[in-house]
Amino acid sequence: MFEPGGGAVRVRGDMAAVRIDARRTTIADVLSALNAAFDMSYRSSIVLDEEINGTYAGSLRRVISRVLDGYNYVIKQDDAKLAVIIFGRRGERAVPVAMPVDPFHPLRERRRPRLLGTDSSHG
Repeated sequence: MFEPGGGAVRVRGDMAAVRIDARRTTIADVLSALNAAFDMSYRSSIVLDEEINGTYAGSLRRVISRVLDGYNYVIKQDDAKLAVIIFGRRGERAVPVAMPVDPFHPLRERRRPRLLGTDSSHG
């Protein structure tokens, strides 16, 4: 049993059938307990201090999705190891992140430069 800051998290089972009992603990503590039990990793751009209580059962992915209900996140899998990345709460304004612009991305609308003397509006 993992007992952080007054709460308690109990993790049983394997990746296919996990059972978590969470009592007066935070989402971060639950994810830490899962990390210890299943060698998964997580990273968050926000503090995960919301208190949760309850029993969660199912596959590891299903349990994570229930614990993170109301958050925007992705789960990546390399072989048997999961990595969870939490971006924020659903409905919160996203913080812009500087992304490199790929001018050759097929889904990006590209404006074609007009050549001088090829304007068809001057008939």
